[in-house]
Amino acid sequence: MAETITARAMEKKKFADFTRAIVDNGYQLYGPAIEGREAIIAQIAEQADVSFDYRNFKMSPKDLFLSQSEVLCRFCRGEIVPDAAADDGRRVLLGIRPCDAKAISLMDKVFLQEPADSYYKRKRDNTVVISAVCSSPEDTCFCTSVGGSPASTEGSDILLTDLGESYLLEPVTPKGEDFLNRFSSLTRNASKNEVREKERIVEEAASRMQKMDLEGIAERFAKAFESDLWDTPSQRCLGCGICTYFCPTCHCFDVTDETLHENGRRLRTWDSCMYSLFTLHASGHNPRPSQRERTRQRFMHKFSYSVDNYGELFCVGCGRCIKHCPVNIDLREVIAP
Repeated sequence: MAETITARAMEKKKFADFTRAIVDNGYQLYGPAIEGREAIIAQIAEQADVSFDYRNFKMSPKDLFLSQSEVLCRFCRGEIVPDAAADDGRRVLLGIRPCDAKAISLMDKVFLQEPADSYYKRKRDNTVVISAVCSSPEDTCFCTSVGGSPASTEGSDILLTDLGESYLLEPVTPKGEDFLNRFSSLTRNASKNEVREKERIVEEAASRMQKMDLEGIAERFAKAFESDLWDTPSQRCLGCGICTYFCPTCHCFDVTDETLHENGRRLRTWDSCMYSLFTLHASGHNPRPSQRERTRQRFMHKFSYSVDNYGELFCVGCGRCIKHCPVNIDLREVIAP
């Protein structure tokens, strides 16, 4: 019996037609754009010459699902008025790396557990995620140490691999398969050689990453709650929150009401456990009075509490917190056995 090949291939010369067809079919297309020396996620409104020649986006796509600031509702004289901006259309998120796609799957565990967060769920349901295999990891990347890989499919609907002259497109979910079927005229069946080439690219990329043994880290951190392990990083920490801002799985937020006369709105805005006001009680008491407790909280949340609550580490090894920390705190040095 012949082997069934579910992967599709697309010649690069057809990719501009693909992006144009996506927009013509009523999708909002978000993909890579270069700003200075950094790759960012930007909306692509028309036919675009898309390149995947970048390491990773400077910012994760977290903002597309949990906005930095969003209006939850408006109210007037006690009546709640739905916000007009709440009606999001269908979207395609193109070219994020597998670590960021996996981060979306972790965010799902938080916001889609019952009762599901309707704001997050609407955006998630309306988005097709096409992740791109990471062939050139940065020296701050360590996804293979936290259960990921350069070709992880968690959180993705379609996995794309740049093969040089063509792209390999592998559907991961029924949503991804249905999406590819809409544009089947632009693709063909992938050959076995193309699939093997993808496997070679992934194996080579994985071999270039630092590998740490994090077996039992949740239990180790739980036992180290009162340890001096937290002293060194906390003494250097500025409490700026950059690590949580760039992190694709940090999801703390604050909810505030703004009023003017009889009108008002309720806002949800990103917050950070690294800020001194984050746990400040109205009484003036703060259970995390110093940067030591706040630094400990961040690491415990990623590597211990998340395992207790969701059965998974909430770090995907993207390395952004290492790359952007202004005082060069290296998360890998803290979590290493």
